[in-house]
Amino acid sequence: MTDIKLVVGQTARADGAAFVDAWARAERGDSFEDHALTFESWDALTAVMSAERLNLLRHVHAHPAATIGTVAERLGRQDRAVGDDVAALVKAGLLTLKDDCIRTTVDRIQAVVALD
Repeated sequence: MTDIKLVVGQTARADGAAFVDAWARAERGDSFEDHALTFESWDALTAVMSAERLNLLRHVHAHPAATIGTVAERLGRQDRAVGDDVAALVKAGLLTLKDDCIRTTVDRIQAVVALD
């Protein structure tokens, strides 16, 4: 299972600490895979991840599709809107267009929101 962590509002100090921790684990030879997508603010997150895009991710995870039109039809949405959403999620690294198929790159998304 591939997980990704969405991190919102984490400080530069926390980002640096996570980097140092990953470096130390790598130097020890620990086997690990940390995947994170960091957003400066809640507004930055919601510019990429909306309720419709999350629904699209869930649908494509369960039913990879060959075309945007197929996904749009299954979700009852307009092709152009789905195309815009697919493009944004590909740019964020959450979807891939590979072998003429739209697929998710992750199986689970965890969200971490810093309040400080």
